[in-house]
Amino acid sequence: MCQLSCVYLGEMEAATKPALALPEAIDSELNKALHRNGSLADQPLAIRRFTARTGAGRPHEAMKLATASVLMAYDNAHSGVTEPISVERLCLLSNVALSGFRPSPRSSSNISAAPQNGPTGFLEFAGAQPIIRIPPYVEFERARVAVAHELAHVLIHKKADGYDEATIRLQSSPTEEALAEYGARLLLMPSQTTTAACDQENIAVWCVRRAQAARVTLHSAVARLGDPDMRNRRVRGAILWRTKSSHCTEIHGQLTPYWHLCGDAFIPIGKCTARKNSVVASAAQEPGRVATSSTEQVHIGSLVGQFRVDALSWGKEISRVVLSVFSVP
Repeated sequence: MCQLSCVYLGEMEAATKPALALPEAIDSELNKALHRNGSLADQPLAIRRFTARTGAGRPHEAMKLATASVLMAYDNAHSGVTEPISVERLCLLSNVALSGFRPSPRSSSNISAAPQNGPTGFLEFAGAQPIIRIPPYVEFERARVAVAHELAHVLIHKKADGYDEATIRLQSSPTEEALAEYGARLLLMPSQTTTAACDQENIAVWCVRRAQAARVTLHSAVARLGDPDMRNRRVRGAILWRTKSSHCTEIHGQLTPYWHLCGDAFIPIGKCTARKNSVVASAAQEPGRVATSSTEQVHIGSLVGQFRVDALSWGKEISRVVLSVFSVP
């Protein structure tokens, strides 16, 4: 008998639970930054000055304006903005040196499903030209996101006559890090190349295709779907599940959340399992790549309500991975 953590409500109880409202961003760190208490005057110095220089009302709007300027220069120099966007060209246009970046991926069909944890790039303000350094162990898709992330830091500190000498000496704040990650997504998956998935399409499949087309991590592609500048948003969150060792012989008892992008919702990473016959479990139990969708009642941590759940599973039988995307029906 499987000893399972309860992750879905029963039908009678869940029927009384409406879906949670859409967060301003499904990237939890960006969502925190967007909901930071107080006025712009309460933001870190680098963020205050950056926002003031662009004339924007909020930091994320300032990042959208700053990245749009870079992409306009990219468009003018290369007769269009098509994916995958070259991070080398972005650096050249921004007068930033790039060191250690591998020019090609190991496989064009690779899905980089790991979470965005730990430093994958380093920025040095040395002289008139900043330098971005990428360690040799960083895989191609994560390296591309890392380069764009550091370029967003450059934009935060850039002034008309160089760089802000006061702010480049300060330690980066959590708000700046979240804003730089958002900037990376804007640079590599700009609004004009990123449209919301249609109602008939499996959104999890769409996210994988976006990651492959833009040559970014799956984590970044999913986060982009729930960014504050995306129009007609209906995605509430996403969870990547993977199998773990378990005494339970059924697949649903072996699946546990690996990472999530659910805004302000709490998800018990590694501490719960999927419900039997749920969309997530159904996608995982068949071999190969399996895509499925359904509307069902959900209770995963504090993510509670009725959602359309789009799922895509892949991997070997002993190491199944499932991406599930939750949207307002």
